[in-house]
Amino acid sequence: MLEGSLDRAGSRLRPKDKSFAALLKGFLYWEPSQPRDLKTLIKYSAGLCHLLRDEVAEALRRERLGEASQLFIDHLTDWQEWLFPDLDDAEFADAYAQTITFGLLLARREGVIFEGLEIPDIGEKLASRNLLVGRALFILTARPDRGKSMEERSIVLQTMRRVIGAADWTQWPAKGTYHWLYEVFLETYDPAIRRQMGVYYTPSEVTDFMVRFVDEVLREKLRIEAGLADESVVVLDPAMGTGTFLQSVIDRVAAIVTIDGGDVPASLRDLLKRLIGFERQIGPYAVAELKLEQALEAHEANARDEDFRLYVADTLDDPTKVPLPVRGRVYGPLAASRRAANQVKTDEDVMVVLGNPPYRTRAIRQGKWVLNKEGRQQSLLDDFKEADHGKYEYKLHDLAVYFWRWSLWKAFESTSDPRGIVAFITTSAYLDGPGFAGMRRYLREHTDFGWIIDLSPEGHWSPVRTRIFPSVPHPVCIGIFARGSTAGNDGSPEMSYLAISGDQRKKFQALKDVRVKASGWSACARGATASLRSARVESWLQYPAIDDLLPYTSLGVTCNRAWVRAPETEVLARRWRRLIAADPEEKRALMKETRDRTIDKLVPAFPGEHVALPLRIETSPVPRIKRIGFRSFDRQYLIADQRVVDFLRPDLWRLRGENQVFLVTQLREPLTSGPAVVFSAEVPDTHYFKGHHGGRVIPLYRNIQQCMPNIAPGLLPPTSRPS
Repeated sequence: MLEGSLDRAGSRLRPKDKSFAALLKGFLYWEPSQPRDLKTLIKYSAGLCHLLRDEVAEALRRERLGEASQLFIDHLTDWQEWLFPDLDDAEFADAYAQTITFGLLLARREGVIFEGLEIPDIGEKLASRNLLVGRALFILTARPDRGKSMEERSIVLQTMRRVIGAADWTQWPAKGTYHWLYEVFLETYDPAIRRQMGVYYTPSEVTDFMVRFVDEVLREKLRIEAGLADESVVVLDPAMGTGTFLQSVIDRVAAIVTIDGGDVPASLRDLLKRLIGFERQIGPYAVAELKLEQALEAHEANARDEDFRLYVADTLDDPTKVPLPVRGRVYGPLAASRRAANQVKTDEDVMVVLGNPPYRTRAIRQGKWVLNKEGRQQSLLDDFKEADHGKYEYKLHDLAVYFWRWSLWKAFESTSDPRGIVAFITTSAYLDGPGFAGMRRYLREHTDFGWIIDLSPEGHWSPVRTRIFPSVPHPVCIGIFARGSTAGNDGSPEMSYLAISGDQRKKFQALKDVRVKASGWSACARGATASLRSARVESWLQYPAIDDLLPYTSLGVTCNRAWVRAPETEVLARRWRRLIAADPEEKRALMKETRDRTIDKLVPAFPGEHVALPLRIETSPVPRIKRIGFRSFDRQYLIADQRVVDFLRPDLWRLRGENQVFLVTQLREPLTSGPAVVFSAEVPDTHYFKGHHGGRVIPLYRNIQQCMPNIAPGLLPPTSRPS
């Protein structure tokens, strides 16, 4: 392409032919090609969104260090004041990038021509149709009082505007287009965020079933003849996502009105006043607007955005903290959205709450108002706690449980009408897990009817073909709980259970035949905290649990790094010598430091040994190697050193002996099929039982002399001892 050497030719450097000029022209005058379909556009946009998020995160970091003038920090402060008080830098960078991306996508879908416009101008044009998203797009990209515009500062923004602007949305069929849009976006943008947020598209077969079933409950149990079409029925999805459940409600009401011979467009426009959705992210919020517009258009009942009661808001935020009047930046529409959502939370009677709430374990930071005791003797979540179950209470700190508690409060406690329904599809641990005994008590005391549709009788990590959500290994169920005209009961409501097995297609087909009064339902067990599964299953659960008989249990050894285990001792010895000989920085990498173990951390020595030095200054070339039960029927060797094993479980090592036997069984999941327990003569790894999701380790003896059996008091005669 060039004649001469780049580093020596100097002014004699010449192009060989026209190819170099063509390259420069192509670079300087590049025009994006039109995406061939919507899915391609979404993938392109998701990749650019990822780059924009990283760019914003880096800008925030530089602003925090004083290396750049404050701009994004001001935006973050505004969002914390008007929308999400607990927003941190990483979350803001993510929200900023998604808001810009979906604002541009929505503007293109609405027919805004990008040519000759900067992004703030595009936002202004979009606001005439989609006020909230358009205003957010304008605010986040508007030119500061001084300096360059956001688009002039960012190559990513310039590229995004050009790529999305090249799309011709009119060429793509609208029918059924948007149900997958946000999921495809997240898979390209950041799959880890999708898993962390628990964002999974709920199949229409499930949403349609749940909406139809709720409609039947309204008619047959709550005596509301028109069901969801009745003007008294307000419906709320507290974790709206992309609006799939609300779309099913629109379709159901349209079908009801058609059968009754009514005016479908008029009825649907009336329904919009009773249909409410909360969503924390502007990305899925924008998709929800598209889907609901599409649903209305399918029934020839067009509506303006002002008719939708969709709010960018955090359901679990304190509703008494209303944004102040806007000053400075023009955050009026966004603040108004949060204010309107708060009014729904505090003042509006909601009869039906339904949806697929996000799940996330150890979510105490997200609990907010559900955990807040301000002005109350106890928090809302305290109603789910059961006496003598304190060791299990950590299970309640799941995001889905917070949504359950908030929704039950909204439907049954905050309204003037005692009638209400809560219908969720969630993980099914609350059906019989000990940590959810108080939740089951609450449900029995505050509802008159309950229906459990178990969609995962195959259990945890079932074959992918059997899962409703292929990427979710946890068992899931649909729970629908209703209260009639009474404000409470004697704790004995009608609770029914139905298990649906088979592959996903068969489950979808089976849901079509499930009715409130259909055959196949089994009565749930009686008792305030009894299982919400079939009474036949509960009869098995009445037997003592294994840790009721053998009370001392522990988790197995949790290494959190693979190199400390091997089938041969010499392999471990070589690894140890290399680690000890390394300089500190290489030693950190070789060790694979974690929160609990670093080369500088001083930790207790192996049981019975002297205090160990920090690994940084260790010089001994001989590691302490012990045999371990790695997997069922698979013994390996372990560098049994607490400096390189995160959780060595010293108590188990102290109990080793010639007569000691360790029983290992599942930790979390009820037994369904296959072996119930396995045994090991060596201290077991935490995944000894089945290779994932740790098990319980139960020693036969509780002391090193092996004369104190690990048996609950009173089960053995005073002089007996296991042989």
